[in-house]
Amino acid sequence: MPTGSGFCCLEEAVEPLDVQFKGTDLFFDRDEQVVIRKKNKAIPFLLLLFLVIPGRCLAQEKVVAVLFSREIAPYVAMVEGLEARLNVPVQRFFLDETGRPYSLGGRSVTLNPQAYGVLVAVGPEALRYLHARAGATPLAFGMVLESV
Repeated sequence: MPTGSGFCCLEEAVEPLDVQFKGTDLFFDRDEQVVIRKKNKAIPFLLLLFLVIPGRCLAQEKVVAVLFSREIAPYVAMVEGLEARLNVPVQRFFLDETGRPYSLGGRSVTLNPQAYGVLVAVGPEALRYLHARAGATPLAFGMVLESV
């Protein structure tokens, strides 16, 4: 039997047969017995997951939430300038007449301050709303004459 086939998992080199069954390889061992080796596809897959998933988790950037007190031209101009400078996605929210935030994205989008990387309050009412709910989330504000 020829040696040096490059299979490191067997102590002595074996020659592969040209026969393959689904998920297995057939080999001759040193006593010229047929050895069936199952291909373990889980290990390369798990290795790939181990290498890819942490990178994906670290690479995910949180969205910046912007809350407008009112939708007026100076507030919108400020946020458009901010969005132009940021390299992260921005989700806009507005306060309604009762002081509750809403999004133009629909009712499925809610303002949960802990779900965002940074909160930006535009106007005094937005600052009062976010200051009470921000917790550990960084809070920036603009267009406010008197802070909370």
